[in-house]
Amino acid sequence: MNRMIEITLFGIAGDEQAKTSRRKDHCEPVFPEESAQFLSLAWKLGHEGKGKQLLRAFFTEQAAVLVLSMSKNNYWFWELIKTVAINHGSSSQATVGDVRSAMESIVSAAELQLDVSKPVDELSALEACQRIASGVLLLNAQEDKAELVFNPIFQFCKKRIV
Repeated sequence: MNRMIEITLFGIAGDEQAKTSRRKDHCEPVFPEESAQFLSLAWKLGHEGKGKQLLRAFFTEQAAVLVLSMSKNNYWFWELIKTVAINHGSSSQATVGDVRSAMESIVSAAELQLDVSKPVDELSALEACQRIASGVLLLNAQEDKAELVFNPIFQFCKKRIV
């Protein structure tokens, strides 16, 4: 990615993230192709399709898979895209290492306010609420049940601590 594309991608991700900020604590399907701006930029770079195919405009195959597997809702998908775009310093596609580095940055920022490594069963009600509000824990609501799940971005990085 050249720097202009990275800056454009950062702006698109910020716009899309702002649209979804009220749902950062819920699990939901991620559809990057629903962003007209993202779709347009990917098409300009010669990539068409959905999901992983669109991400290939900006990421290696393995990095695109990692981005989609770590994104349990649109807010965190765009946060990850935005963080990779601003931190990526190469003219090539972003790699798995770039995505991992972006996840580390996201977790480090959250760690300024929360102990994200504390096990769920040791959390007080207030601590659990803080983690839900911040998106460290996500509400996975189905028709007949709801459960709390770790945001994979934080779970992935938690493994480095344990």
